[in-house]
Amino acid sequence: MSELASVGFSLLWSFLAALLALLLLWGLHVTHVWCQTRLARALLRQRQGSLGQYLSQLQFLLSGFLRLLFWASYALVTALFVTFVLRQFDFSHHLGVRLSLWLEKWLGHVVQGILGSLPNLLMAVLIFVLARALVQANSAFLRRVENGRIRVSWISADLAAPTRQISALLIWLFALALAYPYLPGSSSATFQGVSVLAGLMISLGGQSVVGQALAGFSMLYSHALRAGEYVAIGNTRGTVVKIGIFATRIETGTGEEVSIPNAVVFSQPIRNFSRDGTGKRHTLQVSVSIDYSTPWRQVQAMLLAAARRSPGLLADPAPYVLQSALSDFYIEYTLVACFDVALHGGHALVQSHLHAEVLDVFNENDVQIMSPHFIANPAEPELVSTANAWVGTAQAALQPESQSSAVN
Repeated sequence: MSELASVGFSLLWSFLAALLALLLLWGLHVTHVWCQTRLARALLRQRQGSLGQYLSQLQFLLSGFLRLLFWASYALVTALFVTFVLRQFDFSHHLGVRLSLWLEKWLGHVVQGILGSLPNLLMAVLIFVLARALVQANSAFLRRVENGRIRVSWISADLAAPTRQISALLIWLFALALAYPYLPGSSSATFQGVSVLAGLMISLGGQSVVGQALAGFSMLYSHALRAGEYVAIGNTRGTVVKIGIFATRIETGTGEEVSIPNAVVFSQPIRNFSRDGTGKRHTLQVSVSIDYSTPWRQVQAMLLAAARRSPGLLADPAPYVLQSALSDFYIEYTLVACFDVALHGGHALVQSHLHAEVLDVFNENDVQIMSPHFIANPAEPELVSTANAWVGTAQAALQPESQSSAVN
């Protein structure tokens, strides 16, 4: 065969190899786009699940891993094509052979490493699969407890949800500890050094986080608080919205939500106003200070009258009054009553109505409230008479409808 014919055949084979390489690269590109689309759809379905808050970070990591994998495939196809073309011509045949030997040695090393670590990798995968099955079975059982379908003596329905999360975390940590020796590269000095560094960083930087989590678990399992209860923690009063792992959220009833770290909650006395009743019945307390010259039986009768007139308070159990303190200049009385939060709104609204009724009853009976401080009796009692319930200018500004109807 002449030299010209040999060059022609080399060019023909190179052209066919180029077509095949382009076809393979196009197929890899289509597969890459399909995998990225399926990954985005799969993560989108988890937006409302437990991975919702980490969705963007997880998508970034998985997309980067897929991109790296396919770019390595592109480079391998290109290297094989270049090697094949170099071996078709006499002047570059030796370079193509050397490149072929290097690729063969490198691919053999990679395949040998994969095959050598395959048994350990399969064992690690088996451990994680069993852990996932155990987590699903545990979650299904605790969800039934949470929904009331199953009742057990050792866990209540309100603790089923946090127990499910804690047990799932413990199962995965235990599975990771079992699978660690079987992970590829776990015995290398680099892998062990990185593990020690990560453990040191977590132990130094996670002390406060662990303290908050332990305080949250202690509150949950000691039943100090439950969601929906009205409590006072320090200077914060409100309804418990959620007891999280790191913080407790309280809604004050005035349009604001307070988030208190669990360690702070756990270190302070908790006043719970929702434990005396059943269901959603809450306890309400109102305190007033009245001077010693007013008969205490009259004060008790007026407070009970205000409770009867206040909307939302329950007649059973009946409200009652306590003389809670005998101070230097006045007696402190505390009215205790119950209301159903499901029927009459939040604690703040019912308490506001009761305060208004207390003011009206005391003004109607010409009894002066001494709160918050008392120094001396004024020449004229500080009262609002029934005839002067409104200042004229305020009534004109705040009640235009009543005035217009009176004129008509």
